[in-house]
Amino acid sequence: MRKGISFSYKNCSSVEIKLILEPWAREYAILPGKAVQIYCIGDVTEAIIEVEYTEGCVSVYGWGAEMSVESDGKVLEPCFE
Repeated sequence: MRKGISFSYKNCSSVEIKLILEPWAREYAILPGKAVQIYCIGDVTEAIIEVEYTEGCVSVYGWGAEMSVESDGKVLEPCFE
């Protein structure tokens, strides 16, 4: 059964944060003070969402899920892919 979840991430730091969607290596730049919504759709019996933070970078692993990122109601395109 395919289901979706979403969650928000806000960059509360004073520097740009890199958001990476894995395993596709899609990279997004999140400016200071900006928030994004991350959407994940997949098979609820198989999809695993894992979030990892390292200094200056948030990685979201979407094993078995399709993911997209929105900000201010608009779908963002990766900066690098």
